[in-house]
Amino acid sequence: VLIALRSIASLGAIARYFLLATLASFVVAGVCAVVALNHLPLNAATYQALELALIVELTFLGLALAQQARRHQFAGARAMHLACHDSLTGLYNRRAFLDMAKPLWSNAQRNQRPLSMIMIDLDHFKRINDQHGHDAGDRALQASAELIEQACRAGDLLSRWGGEEFLILLPETDMDQACLFAERVRASLEALGLPVESKSIMLTASFGVAGWELGESGDSLLRRVDDAVYVAKKAGRDRVQAAVPRG
Repeated sequence: VLIALRSIASLGAIARYFLLATLASFVVAGVCAVVALNHLPLNAATYQALELALIVELTFLGLALAQQARRHQFAGARAMHLACHDSLTGLYNRRAFLDMAKPLWSNAQRNQRPLSMIMIDLDHFKRINDQHGHDAGDRALQASAELIEQACRAGDLLSRWGGEEFLILLPETDMDQACLFAERVRASLEALGLPVESKSIMLTASFGVAGWELGESGDSLLRRVDDAVYVAKKAGRDRVQAAVPRG
């Protein structure tokens, strides 16, 4: 009972169920002791009291176990979520993106369907951290992630690729469609404005867009979209740059 009472604060319902089950077991032990000492006759009423106490004990023990199982299930689901998602933005992380991209990639290759990739790199992100602090940088990443996520379709795959970079895989989307999508996101991001202290700072990004070509590997597509971002940054940033075709 003392152990149960001390654990109620940390375990909540589990400890309360355990305490009630323990009290019921004391009732069983007490009835048995009284009967053994011949202070209570052994009859149908005694048996019914014992049965009732045992039922109560087992019921509360079952509830405690069920509560503990639910807690472990929730903890496991949370651990899985944290393993697959970026903690700051809530988007898929790089590992999850690569795992979830496999069936989309396989479908495009097998059925020769259009597939495009967009890489987004926030411009002058280090300057935001240096001038306004890391809290402003975090809010810039969160605001950008929310805006991009809202622009994506249900079947698109979006991740925080690393640092200030985001990566999108767009099934059933050719190069021209992906460039139009990227331009819409670029314009929305530019118009967003991030409130910092007493002013609003503009967020811009450089976009690289690449459409999958027949026979191309995923690594090749990723290299081309990364190269396109580099070209966009060299050309002045805040722009959409189509990747150079293979070869």
